[in-house]
Amino acid sequence: FNPVYNAIYPFLIKKLAESRDKMIRFLRKLIQYSIAISVCIFLLFHLLLPKITQILLGSEFMDNMMISRIFSLLIVVIPLSFIFSKLVLLPFKYDRIFLKIYFSGFLFNILFITLFVVALEWNALGAAIANVVVETLLVIIMLNVIYRNRILHNRAT
Repeated sequence: FNPVYNAIYPFLIKKLAESRDKMIRFLRKLIQYSIAISVCIFLLFHLLLPKITQILLGSEFMDNMMISRIFSLLIVVIPLSFIFSKLVLLPFKYDRIFLKIYFSGFLFNILFITLFVVALEWNALGAAIANVVVETLLVIIMLNVIYRNRILHNRAT
């Protein structure tokens, strides 16, 4: 998704210069399509994971599929993170909040890695869980900022 979103960025900035409302409508559609596509990819990945693991890694890695399943949640979370951060917060001049959110992600990462990997000794499983939890928290925080500041609301609403 990231190359597509990077290609869309200049288009969005142009849309914003033309009409804030048009940009917001475009972003809403982009979010809806991104969620639909990423959920389909996520489900397809889960269906095919045993075959993919067998073909690419061999039967000795079948026990590690749980880690892949946990990481696969990022198929849905990462596109939303990219949209909310780089296609919503930055174009609407929420740079400082963007930086604070990503710095909090750094702190959350240290906290959850320490908890899951060091304290609970969950090793790779703990690292996967920590990664997904942190990315999901960042998306929730960004969504909260977007909602509280009514960034994706048309001016008339």
